[in-house]
Amino acid sequence: MSDKLKIYVLNTISAGAESLNIIKKEIKIDGIIGLNKNHEDINVISGFYDMKKYCEKNNMNFIGIDTYKINKDCDIKKIKELQIDILLVLGWQRLIPDWLINHVRIACIGGHGSPWGIEKGRGRSPINWSLILDKKNFIIDIFKVNAGIDSGEVIDESSFMINEFDDVNSIYYKVSWSVAQMIIKNIKNRNILDKIYKKQNNYGVRYLPQRTPEDGEIDWNRTNIEVYNFIRALTKPYPGAFSYLHNTKVFIWRAIPFEDMIGFEKYQPGEVVKYYSTNNEFLIKCKIGALLVKEYSGEMIINNELENHKFSNANFNEQMQKIISRHYIDYKNNKCNDELLHF
Repeated sequence: MSDKLKIYVLNTISAGAESLNIIKKEIKIDGIIGLNKNHEDINVISGFYDMKKYCEKNNMNFIGIDTYKINKDCDIKKIKELQIDILLVLGWQRLIPDWLINHVRIACIGGHGSPWGIEKGRGRSPINWSLILDKKNFIIDIFKVNAGIDSGEVIDESSFMINEFDDVNSIYYKVSWSVAQMIIKNIKNRNILDKIYKKQNNYGVRYLPQRTPEDGEIDWNRTNIEVYNFIRALTKPYPGAFSYLHNTKVFIWRAIPFEDMIGFEKYQPGEVVKYYSTNNEFLIKCKIGALLVKEYSGEMIINNELENHKFSNANFNEQMQKIISRHYIDYKNNKCNDELLHF
């Protein structure tokens, strides 16, 4: 049945490619629409994935376009020449234009998740926020894409747990698996073809604000668990959590919580307690406990002289206020999720 449908994928990130790897084993895909690698937008896409190379490797049809907003005449012409029954939007962090939604015969299908579900967690950076806020559960929906922000009719829903070892990458793997399985199921059981969808309750919806690379500065005046969550929320492929040491920007990609030990009370938050020469790792004091920094980058001298030097401190509460204020400048009618407002 699905072999007779013309199914295309719209994707430009690695997590979407992981979903596609699962879907294409059971559902025939007619082509991949993705950004051409030479386009300037790829520099601001976290986790950009070259879908042209992917298609060459997997012997699939690639339709390269030049605009992330899909609004250039040549891109519109190229896509309108395709007969598309179902468009799977697996990784496209921009709203899908009306002309494309209307061009697809059956439905554009997207996926979105948050710890609060799709109605209370629409918007940007949901995986990052999940880890920063130390949430333990993630709800993922597939839905019929419309002109709004994650506001289309819901097709299916599932959930998974977030454990203490997860980071953005492992959660992306869980999301890509969940989205792929729901798409396969709902194409095979005809729910998508027969348009068996459920309208969202648009009363009291909430949104998650976008994060930028500048929002990643670490506040060492928080507990070691809170700083650990912040780092694992922003690790690669995201721009990373960072701190300054003598005006040098240092990115911390991986760290583990380290409990307070005898003698730690004489160190201040942000101060290097100990440098471990055997593995080039170092220990930074937090408000409560410390963090053992295991992977980092930056033009800094790493040796015993690092001890007792102090990293800069951001102010997490001020960061949150700035992020929320920025959100309301662009989306004054889209209320932020309550948990972010009262963090």
